[in-house]
Amino acid sequence: MMRRKKNGFFTFIWSFMPGAAEMYMGFMKCGLSLMALFFGGFALKALLPGYDVFLFVPLLVWFYAFFHARNLASCTEEVLQTLNDDFIWDSFGDGTKTRIASKTLRKWGATILIVIGAAMLWQNFRNIAANLIPD
Repeated sequence: MMRRKKNGFFTFIWSFMPGAAEMYMGFMKCGLSLMALFFGGFALKALLPGYDVFLFVPLLVWFYAFFHARNLASCTEEVLQTLNDDFIWDSFGDGTKTRIASKTLRKWGATILIVIGAAMLWQNFRNIAANLIPD
């Protein structure tokens, strides 16, 4: 995908949603990873309701994403073309890609995430059904 400078007003507006401005400018992996970290922070808080300390994660990601988008918006066309579209956590490591090499570990991880998602859906369905069915 060709990355190019976009409308400054829309880039500024999209900057308020972590990852949206990056996606608007053509950095899909970077934008998706920022959104995942942002909403993952809220999910972590929801899964661990007694730990309010986890609310700093979405706040920290929001500030990082806002200023990252502003820095990308200030780049020239030539600089934008030279930037790589990588997941945000790849830029904090040693330069190697983050991968889970074990096929078994990937299958178990996917299975666990599917079970957690199904349990959350079941809980929501049960709550809705309990509200609709009279005592």
